[in-house]
Amino acid sequence: MADGKKDSPGRLKGFLDGIKTRMKRTLRKSLDFFVRDFNVKRSQILNLMFKAMILASYGAFWFVSLLDRLPTGMRIDEPMNWIIILVFGITILFGGIITDRLVFIQFVYEIMALVAIVPMLLMLFFKVESIVLLGATLLGFVIALLVLQFFTAILVDTTLLNRARIITFLFAIMGLFSAPIITLVIIVKSYHWVYLIIILLSLISVFSSKKFPRRHPVVSIKKIPGFKVKNYWTMVKSSGVIPHVIFFFFTSMVIGFFFTEALSTSLGIPEIIVIIVVVIASLPIISSILDNRGRKPIVYLTLFLLGAFCIFRDYPASAWESITALRIGLYSFSVILILVLALVISGDLSSHFSRGKISGIITFFTTVGMVTGVFLYLNIDTSTVDVVAISDWASIIIFISIFLFASTPETLQEDTHRWHEFLEKLYLVSDAGLALFSWDFHKDNRDRDEVNEDLVSGGLKGIESLLKEISHSKQNIRVLDHGDMNVIFHYGKCSMAVLFVEKELVILREKLANFHLLFEYINQDALQGDIINLGELKEVNALLKRFFKQEKLF
Repeated sequence: MADGKKDSPGRLKGFLDGIKTRMKRTLRKSLDFFVRDFNVKRSQILNLMFKAMILASYGAFWFVSLLDRLPTGMRIDEPMNWIIILVFGITILFGGIITDRLVFIQFVYEIMALVAIVPMLLMLFFKVESIVLLGATLLGFVIALLVLQFFTAILVDTTLLNRARIITFLFAIMGLFSAPIITLVIIVKSYHWVYLIIILLSLISVFSSKKFPRRHPVVSIKKIPGFKVKNYWTMVKSSGVIPHVIFFFFTSMVIGFFFTEALSTSLGIPEIIVIIVVVIASLPIISSILDNRGRKPIVYLTLFLLGAFCIFRDYPASAWESITALRIGLYSFSVILILVLALVISGDLSSHFSRGKISGIITFFTTVGMVTGVFLYLNIDTSTVDVVAISDWASIIIFISIFLFASTPETLQEDTHRWHEFLEKLYLVSDAGLALFSWDFHKDNRDRDEVNEDLVSGGLKGIESLLKEISHSKQNIRVLDHGDMNVIFHYGKCSMAVLFVEKELVILREKLANFHLLFEYINQDALQGDIINLGELKEVNALLKRFFKQEKLF
C-alpha cells in the first residue's frame, strides 16, 4: 500500500507530462497549418508596399474622376464613362500580352507609373472635353497594365505550397498602407498633390529595388521575345483556364446579385461589424485551407451553402429577415473566397511568362460576373419579376458551378508537401542531344556520375524522338512512367529539361517548367547556334537553388 501511495505522484506526473506532450504536438501541428512553407522576403513586402500605394493613388483618382466632377469642374458623360471602362476591361483581358513580355525589365512598373502622370495632368489642367476624355482613357489603359504587373509581382515567388497564404498576407499588408491614401483622395477631392506623391513613391520604389538583390535576371528590351496570336490561343487552351473562367463568371454573378440585395435590404452598424469581422477572420482560414487541404474542399462547402440560401430565399420571409447578418456574413466570406481563389488559380495555371495573361483573363471574367450580378439586381423590377424564379435559377447556376469546378484537376495532391523527398536527377539537354547540365539530388555533385552525361542526354533525346515517331503523335511526351520511377519532360525553344522523380506531382511539373523557362530566358544568347559553350551558361546553380532547394525567406 505504501509503495502504491508513493507511486501515485509519479503516475500523476507522467500523466500530466503526457498531456503536455500531446498539447505541444497539437499546437505544433496547428501552427504548422498556418506557417508551413510560408516563404516571403522582406524586400518583396517593401517593394510591393510602394507599388500598392502607387496603384491605390491612381485607382482612387481615376474612379472618383469618372464618377464625380473633375477638378476643372467638368463631368464625364455616362456613355463615355462606359466606353472608358470598356477600354480598361479589354486591357485587363489582353494586357498580359504586354506585361508578360516586360516581366524582367528593371523598373518597368515605376517607369509606367511615371508615364501615367501625363494623362493625369491632362485631366487635371485641361478643360477641352476631347483632351480630358483622351487623358481618362489613357490613364485607364495604364492602370490596367499596372494591375496586371502588380498581380505578377505577387505571384512571382509563390508555389502550390504557399500561394494562397502569401497572396492574402501581402494583400493585407498592401491594404493597410493603401487604405489611407484611397480615403484621403475620396474625402479631400483635391488631386493636385496626387501626382507629386506618385513621383515620390516611384523614386522610393526604384531605390528599394536597387537596395535589395533581384531574384530574377535583368534584361534589356532588345531581348524581349515576340508575340503571335496563335501562341496566345494555344497557351489559353493548354493552361486549362476555360472551365475555371466559366466557373468564376457564373459564381461571382450570383454572389454579386445576392450580396447587393442583402446590403440594400439592411446595412446598419451590426451588418458593417459582421462584414469587417468576417473579412479579417476569413483571410487566414481560407488561405490556410487552400494551401493545406487543396482548392476544392472549401469551395464545395461555400457553394453548397450559397445554393441552399438561394433555394430557401423566400421561405418564409419573416425568418429570412431574422438571419440578415448571417446572410451578409456568408456573402462576405464568399466574396473573399472568390477573390483569393481567382488569384491562386491564376498562379496554379500559369508559368513565369504567362501569369499576366492568365490572371488578366480570370480577373476580367470574375469582375464582369460580379458587376453583372450587381447590375441585374439594381435594374430588376420586383413588381413584375418573380423573385422565387430568380432564386431557383441562381441555385441551379451554383450547383452547375460545383460540378464544373469538380471537373477541373486538383493541383494540391496528397504528397505535395513532401515533394523534395521524391527528387532523383535533373538533366538539361540541347536539341542536338548535348548535355547542358545534370544534377543528382542524392549525391555530392562535385564527383560526377560514372555514366557519361552526353551518353545519358543523347539517350533521353533519342527515346523521346523514337516514341514520338512510333506513335505518330504531334505532341511531345510529358510524363514517362517507369514503374518505381517517373520521368517528367519539359520542352523549350532550344532545349529539353528532364526530371527523374519517384512520384509524379503537379508541383514538380510546375517547378521544372519555371526552372527551364528561366534557364532558357537567361541563356538565350548562349543557346543559339549549333555550337554551345557550356562555360557561358549563367545562373544555373542559382535557379537550381531557387526551385529545388528548401530555403527560408522570411
